[in-house]
Amino acid sequence: MVIRSYELMFILDSELSEEETESALGRIRMYLEEQNGREIALEAWGLRRLAYTIKRKREGRYYLMRFSMDTLKVKEFERSLLLIEPLIRELIIKMDEVVSPPIVESDAQEQGTSDAEVLPVEEQASHEDADAAPEADDAEDS
Repeated sequence: MVIRSYELMFILDSELSEEETESALGRIRMYLEEQNGREIALEAWGLRRLAYTIKRKREGRYYLMRFSMDTLKVKEFERSLLLIEPLIRELIIKMDEVVSPPIVESDAQEQGTSDAEVLPVEEQASHEDADAAPEADDAEDS
């Protein structure tokens, strides 16, 4: 059994009352618990206009839920979500276990690394070509 972290982005019908919205959120949590998942956080992003009409709706209430679950049970959880009628769209994304921030030039200097290690590969190649070009000119003059 492998437990991983996931994000569930979903959109609920904008015409739901407070009670209906809480009921839909309760069903999502119930389906999560049925699959032995654990809710980490739930963020309400509010009412937003959809990019295109979905199920004859132009607006929806966006939510982002972070949860952890056994990898073998995620598909069953996703199928259960389809039973929730006011759910317009849903998307489950597997989160990376280790997220390392990119090295910034000032950080690289503090760590004692050279500028060549910080530059993207394309820029490194252009800098190396510029350094090599004068040597080639000197060789031709001799």
